[in-house]
Amino acid sequence: MTLIKKRVIMTNRNNRENLILDLGNVLFCIDEPATYHALTELMDPARCTGDWEEGFLKPHLKKYETGRISTELFINGLLRFSNSDVHALDIIKAWNKMLLSLHPKALIFLEEIGRQYNLYLLSNINHLHYRGFERLLAPELSLVQFENNFENCYYSHLIHRRKPDVETYQFVLNDAGISPAKTWFVDDKVENVTGAQEAGLKTIHLHQPCDYSIVIVALGNLRS
Repeated sequence: MTLIKKRVIMTNRNNRENLILDLGNVLFCIDEPATYHALTELMDPARCTGDWEEGFLKPHLKKYETGRISTELFINGLLRFSNSDVHALDIIKAWNKMLLSLHPKALIFLEEIGRQYNLYLLSNINHLHYRGFERLLAPELSLVQFENNFENCYYSHLIHRRKPDVETYQFVLNDAGISPAKTWFVDDKVENVTGAQEAGLKTIHLHQPCDYSIVIVALGNLRS
């Protein structure tokens, strides 16, 4: 698996500003509570002597999102807290419950904004969700076709870093060879926007439901 998807560099690349986009609830619609509710239904109260979400899920998710533990270890860890009749496939189905669909206007937005900005993708995403995302894209386009909208794609489970850690943004800036002063970052989560600001990036907090006109106005690209 390629660590970073690289696009053919355009000759006028250095004359343009840069735009780093989040994936979940910016370009691809997700429902995080759906996954947590689905997992909770699989948990065995007798095995959850403590808070399984705080005690296992959140700390292990950070490891899983940064590729530091395997899918097998992550699923087996959840099975320890589950009802006895729950199997790995049940966990996977619940885990992928949050994945919905590509935003209906995402491709149009990327095409429009890509004419004026160098685009990059930065996502906190684990291996199971990455594969689920690829599968749900398939009716419209391949993963390669989607990634070709960007100069580089940075997935947390491949770069072993995640938002909102400041070093994650610094890694992207250094790897892409771009300046924070010439770079915008768009995310739906306040903590990720704050981390980007600490790294010196210009930021846009995209509230839900996703409205791309907010991004376009903030970037000064709206034409009267």
